[in-house]
Amino acid sequence: MEILNYDEKNASSSVLAEFSIYWGPQYGMTFHKWKLIRSKRGDLFVTGPSYSTEVMDGFVPKKEWHQMIEFSKEKNSAFQKKVLELLEPFMRK
Repeated sequence: MEILNYDEKNASSSVLAEFSIYWGPQYGMTFHKWKLIRSKRGDLFVTGPSYSTEVMDGFVPKKEWHQMIEFSKEKNSAFQKKVLELLEPFMRK
């Protein structure tokens, strides 16, 4: 696995960077539009591309977000750890 196209974003936002993940050579796939996020508690995590749908909350419409790529809870934990390790050299700059 390799990080490509790392693009740092505004540090005052929760989105710190956007990047692609090359998953190869065994798979030869590249996943674009991944984001490095800092939560309100200060934790770092990565999230893949997502889309929103509008749902009604009583009489008020609200956005509900859905991931385009989902991992099981067990696989997500290992994936998060691996990608955050790969991002460390970029975050030090």
